[in-house]
Amino acid sequence: MSAALWNLPEIKVSADKPAWLLLAGRPMRGRGWIKALRQDDARQVRARIAELERDLIAPTPQGRHRRLEAGHELRNAKSRLARLEECISGNTGDTSA
Repeated sequence: MSAALWNLPEIKVSADKPAWLLLAGRPMRGRGWIKALRQDDARQVRARIAELERDLIAPTPQGRHRRLEAGHELRNAKSRLARLEECISGNTGDTSA
């Protein structure tokens, strides 16, 4: 595939990698790398969810405002986790055939 076909400049990054293989100045990565990033994000979100749930359950004196903030953050984190897990599993929810 030629870069001229896509009207891209013929800048060579190295002897074997043309410039059109770059994304934001970095080499593009494969599906496995992206999936690993999503899995790492999911692990971090799960840890944050566990922390928020402990904070809400613990009998420590928290103000009402702090509990409400934690509840909102917990709901948002669970929603983000659901989206990440959907991306990881490869199900896009697109049922049009």
